[in-house]
Amino acid sequence: MRKKSAINKKRTVIIILLLLVFLFLFIFFDIRINNSFQELSKYYCGRNASEIISTSVDEILSETRAEYSDFSTLIYDENGKIVSAETITANVNSIQNMIIKRINEKIAACSDNKIEIPVGTVTGFYILNGRGPNASFKFIPSGNTETNLSSSFTSAGINQTCHKIILDVTVRTAAIYPGGKSESEFTMSCIIAETIIVGDIPESLLGINSVV
Repeated sequence: MRKKSAINKKRTVIIILLLLVFLFLFIFFDIRINNSFQELSKYYCGRNASEIISTSVDEILSETRAEYSDFSTLIYDENGKIVSAETITANVNSIQNMIIKRINEKIAACSDNKIEIPVGTVTGFYILNGRGPNASFKFIPSGNTETNLSSSFTSAGINQTCHKIILDVTVRTAAIYPGGKSESEFTMSCIIAETIIVGDIPESLLGINSVV
């Protein structure tokens, strides 16, 4: 009887240990896979956001055939020297609104698409990379698209200055994956207009980024 009792105790201990090991492995892989899903979702969100922003900006600028003179007017003094650049607010606001609308449309269209990745890739183990059934991501908007316009003057050579009008676009998106959701914020700077100014300009303008 004592032998049977001792054997039963050993079996019980072994079963408990196996259950604890199984529980530990389950928690370990759950955390590892969830972290991998978050990292991959942020990567794909950033990649999609970058492509959407650059494509949207290029399309709007191409469709409107916008040029530097549509956004800014150079101001000269009585001696013909440039003293500043004046922003054409109405045109700038119009372009910004068109870009925001196009970006939101493209993000909304992406929400119907799914990105599929083999589960083996998510585990992070090299030997399992590209193996197993597919897990899917869904790319959706997570907030309003925001823009910020700035202007910069930089030296472009002897007696030459490059004036750039830059649009910073911030997109907030989220990726839904099995068991969770990951939100991301991505900002991209796009040059919407630039020109080379020949002649002297005030030194106070050089190397300065200012909000338009």
